[in-house]
Amino acid sequence: GLEDALLAAGVRLLYATHLVGVVSEGDRIAGAVVGNKSGRQVILAGAMVDATDWALFARLAGAPLECATLPATVEVRRTLEFTGVSGAAAGPLPLPERLGLVGDKACVHGGYLGAGHALVECRFALTLQSADLRGRMALEIEARRRCMDVASYLVAEQTAFVGAYLAHTSWELWLESPWRL
Repeated sequence: GLEDALLAAGVRLLYATHLVGVVSEGDRIAGAVVGNKSGRQVILAGAMVDATDWALFARLAGAPLECATLPATVEVRRTLEFTGVSGAAAGPLPLPERLGLVGDKACVHGGYLGAGHALVECRFALTLQSADLRGRMALEIEARRRCMDVASYLVAEQTAFVGAYLAHTSWELWLESPWRL
């Protein structure tokens, strides 16, 4: 995959690293400030490409962006990763309405580790208060809370997941970006 190709080409990847600032030299962008478990670090570069889903680097750099009007309710996705799953069939998994999933179901995918590994894709319709970082944070908090409710339900109530372990969740929500150049 892409990760393997980048590593083979000598690219140094920084995992679980978040953009927190911009480094400028005069009127030129010279790099980025990132944060991870090692603390804050500066990465200097001759050129920067913003591949963030919500134009975070461009916004931090003060680029002139327009924010498209977003609906009051947006659909977001988060994936739960389980190990030790026994006999879960891939495909839609009906779940109780109280969990707040779109269509009252999640979608189970076979994991890349083979038998016993499952990825559970959860979709939620949530209220977006604003398109700024506070609004995005509120979505993250609510989606994480709901995903933990789904995980708790699965390991307590779904036979295939009773002996399973929640190994990981996706880092961030997927949500269409409203930011345009």
